[in-house]
Amino acid sequence: MLKTYYLHGFASRFDTTSDKLKALAELGPVYGHDIDYTRDPEDVIEDSLDKVMRLIDEIRTFYMSLFHQSHNRILLPLPYNRKADQ
Repeated sequence: MLKTYYLHGFASRFDTTSDKLKALAELGPVYGHDIDYTRDPEDVIEDSLDKVMRLIDEIRTFYMSLFHQSHNRILLPLPYNRKADQ
């Protein structure tokens, strides 16, 4: 599955109903945000990188959480409940 972070061009916006984003969404989830290109270019780049890095951190945290949950189930057995067996 392809995960895409879409940065739109000047005089455009992040529009999930556009044909381009719909086509990308067929390959996997598409993330993005509206960019105000009238701002200072360094601020635009910094804000965009910040949003991308935050998303990467969220994805990493989610997958690490799944990883730890799966290993905790294997390594830490649930307490045995004798009453349930009677």
